[in-house]
Amino acid sequence: MVSKEYLAFQEAFAKLPPPGSLGPDDPPPEGVYLLGGGFPIPEGVTVSKETVAGVKVEWCRMAGAPKDKLIIYLHGGGFQPVPKGVYMDYPFGAELAARSGLNCVSVDYRMLPENHFPDTVHDAAAVYTALLKEGYSAEHIAVTGESAGGNLSLSLWLWCKMYGIPRPGAIAALSPAADLSGTEGAVGRPLAPERDLTAPLISPRYGDYRGMKRVFIQYGATGLEAFLVGPGEEMIADMRAQGVDVVYDHWPELGHAFAADVGLYPEADEACRRAIAFIKAEIGA
Repeated sequence: MVSKEYLAFQEAFAKLPPPGSLGPDDPPPEGVYLLGGGFPIPEGVTVSKETVAGVKVEWCRMAGAPKDKLIIYLHGGGFQPVPKGVYMDYPFGAELAARSGLNCVSVDYRMLPENHFPDTVHDAAAVYTALLKEGYSAEHIAVTGESAGGNLSLSLWLWCKMYGIPRPGAIAALSPAADLSGTEGAVGRPLAPERDLTAPLISPRYGDYRGMKRVFIQYGATGLEAFLVGPGEEMIADMRAQGVDVVYDHWPELGHAFAADVGLYPEADEACRRAIAFIKAEIGA
């Protein structure tokens, strides 16, 4: 049984303009607060826009956070710009910092329509490798993101394996769009024109995860999530067959990327708490 807050959220969310109907410079629609716009930065968190390895980022620094551990947050949004006040001005990175007690860096990776694969993965990898060069240990870096960001979180791990780079200490993929060749084909082809959409760095559902110890994957089952969870569960089965300990956090009554809705309904708060608990345990925070 879902909460009354979640039902109210779904009713209001249904009245928002459909994704992609507004440009990045259009004014936020009424009700954009449902996506985080206008939410205050949590107490104790300082947010600053910076550049790491030539990539725009948003550092969310939590007072008293350890200096040697952090979270990399890769936002969702279908690899496409969204109205102002939603991402990069959206406080989920700051919420992750506040709720985990860890510093968090949100990556403003290049997006459609001007940019294509592999720009997205390269930007995430550039920030990650730059942090390694700054002295962070891979085992003390966690990577998380929802939807497209969940896709990128897994793709970054696969990229590190491909190039022999030390892999992040924790991956928490929230409602990841695991297969862009199928249910996300409309996004996959614009993102990667003339590419094989089953390439693992595009569709991590087809990746080789041997060598990964543990991973946290979270899915709901309603709305858009109904199209994502099937390929996602196939990926989970493959991961387990490859020897990966998959912590699968399944919420059958919830919709897409619900963990990022912290502060809006109790299920989101609990889902985020579970992801953070996994992250902190894995990187020893």
